Amino acid sequence: MNEKMNEIQNFSELEEKILQKYLSHNFGKNLIIQNEFDFDGQKIQILKSLPTKKNPYQILVTKGASTRKMNVPEQLAQYKLERAEFIIRLPENWEIDETKSLTEKGNNWPIKLLQNVSTIAFRENGYLCWGKTISNENFAPYASNTNFCGFILVKPIFLRHGLEFCKISKTEDINFYEIIPLYKEEIEFKLENSAEKLLTKLGGFVVLPVNPTRENVCIDDN
Repeated sequence: MNEKMNEIQNFSELEEKILQKYLSHNFGKNLIIQNEFDFDGQKIQILKSLPTKKNPYQILVTKGASTRKMNVPEQLAQYKLERAEFIIRLPENWEIDETKSLTEKGNNWPIKLLQNVSTIAFRENGYLCWGKTISNENFAPYASNTNFCGFILVKPIFLRHGLEFCKISKTEDINFYEIIPLYKEEIEFKLENSAEKLLTKLGGFVVLPVNPTRENVCIDDN
């Protein structure tokens, strides 16, 4: 792995225009800045797309995480996984309380989650890709209103095939991954089996926006 990959590499004016066009086309022309933060000199925004008839849910998507390249093993270089942004979908009526800090328990946890996901690869000098699962220490819940304590990364379900990445140049792509929050038992199931088997068990829940009290698909009711 190349340690220089963790250096910030801001986009050229043309690359920025390509990314902005991609975001407008796939997430809406009226994206608003829900949150922005600085990570070791790297400016990262969390943009919000309001519900529409076509997509009746809120979409939160990062912009800026991809200005740093992740340290991807050389044997995976052909897949162009170095740059990534992250998405989470919330119900239409999900209210983010901007008067509260992100450390307070409540509906703000998806923002904190996006902040953590968009920087964890650089903090740990690694990389994220499809099927990756990460959990909180000791499986601590994200907030008091949910028992979700980790997530799996998947291709955005709501995007047509081929739109899960933005080609910003002839040699580089920005991959977009959707965050699917998980319970402790679901994370353990994936680690013992595979991402494919977990996604099969999740079924239609992967298609829906986040439901903080959804069924845990890996608990035996018997």
